[in-house]
Amino acid sequence: MIFGIAKGSEPVEYRKFGARQDEAAARFSESAEIIRQAWSDEPIHFHGEFYHCENINVLPKPAQRPHPPIWVGATRNEATFSWAGKMDYDLMTVPFVHPSPGALHELVKIYRRSLAEAGHDFVRRDVLGKFHIYVSDSFERGLREAAPFMKNYSDLHHAADPERKLTERDIGADMARGFIVVGDPERCTDTIRRWHEEAGITTFSGTFQFGGMPQELALKNIRLFAEQVMPALEHL
Repeated sequence: MIFGIAKGSEPVEYRKFGARQDEAAARFSESAEIIRQAWSDEPIHFHGEFYHCENINVLPKPAQRPHPPIWVGATRNEATFSWAGKMDYDLMTVPFVHPSPGALHELVKIYRRSLAEAGHDFVRRDVLGKFHIYVSDSFERGLREAAPFMKNYSDLHHAADPERKLTERDIGADMARGFIVVGDPERCTDTIRRWHEEAGITTFSGTFQFGGMPQELALKNIRLFAEQVMPALEHL
């Protein structure tokens, strides 16, 4: 098992839970510490600003010792990138919220610098980027086929919180610049390689069905990626 945690970044998430966003970082770090203690062989003894646990033993213990790998979601907040490095966790991020691959790379450097300063291995830790991916036989056809579903996805996000947008760019610009991986297999391969080289992403997560995309299009997308993009990335 791989264990992923994140504190959320959208104000609407906090409003709907009746929570204060300015308390999120502290609650997040305290929760992570309690979970790690719960997985250890000792009872939980924790007294923080928000949580208090005394002599609580959680069973069963995880099969992976001392605990499963932990991945931390981070998007715009430098402090989260730094905290993930300090704690020696792997990193997950969403590249399309950033203005450029270079901007994301600066945050990844903060993460790796924090790993090094805390005495952890700063080379082999992974940085995962999550992308919407649509493989077709050309960029123009991919844009034509995928854009309506990306618009649906974006519209639903905007409807949930009208004060926030996923990015300040339009969908066509996101696709043309590679923030959404779209096009023929060669273009998709090159886009993924560029994010690896320019932003320091080591692991790629793909969303292949989005915005109400019909199953037949999603299956075609997945097959083309598996057959024509993945083999070209074997030695990434």
